[in-house]
Amino acid sequence: MPAVPGAGAAFLSVAQLSSVAPVPGRVSVAGYASLMDEASARETMPSLSDFRHGWVDGYCRIFNLVSIVNIRRGFATGTRLATCTARARPGSQLRVCIFDIPLEELLPLATREARLRLEPVPVSVVGGAESSALLCLESSDLEYRERWCGAAGAYEEQVGQHYDGPLYREDLQPVPAYMLKCLRAHAAVGTVDNFLDASFLGDGRIPLREYVGNEVARARDAVDSAESVWSPAELEELQGYLSGLSVARD
Repeated sequence: MPAVPGAGAAFLSVAQLSSVAPVPGRVSVAGYASLMDEASARETMPSLSDFRHGWVDGYCRIFNLVSIVNIRRGFATGTRLATCTARARPGSQLRVCIFDIPLEELLPLATREARLRLEPVPVSVVGGAESSALLCLESSDLEYRERWCGAAGAYEEQVGQHYDGPLYREDLQPVPAYMLKCLRAHAAVGTVDNFLDASFLGDGRIPLREYVGNEVARARDAVDSAESVWSPAELEELQGYLSGLSVARD
């Protein structure tokens, strides 16, 4: 494989890149959250091709990463700060989307996902041969600082001015708007059950299905609806996902 500008900065070796190259000049990427929606994936990777769906064995989603972008946008407050990462978990399976991007878009992808670690993993597609794709795995505060915050003031610019505390935490809840976006993306391709059952809160023990069920019950039991972060329409939508019903939205 020819040298790729920025590939080293993405912290991937030539061997790793070769393992995820379906054709010269492109690399395969697997998404497991909001990227299940092709339109969402194209917002940041408009040159993607061969969008398909499959699965990755031995991994789950963990809501343990503080979302700086959602804090900046005002969508993440209190302890509802988490987006999901991928973690190895024997016996678990991630339903994913898989697509190919030009090598030139690898560094921008790695930069956007700097608080995660890109690594090749085996992926499977219905009716297709097993291959490999880059998956965004959980990283750590230390790894992020060492890899991406070497320049003076880099951490303050990227994180510190928006949030003070560890990025990886076990005590967080999902960002509501982000979780809904992921549920809708999975609903569109029939994988909601996987998102609910193969995803866990930051402690790695509480399944997302249990968490969502508790959220719905708590909101319905609240005396004042203003106490809930969910609108009545959103609560109905969440209940529909739990019940396995097709959810209609305006």
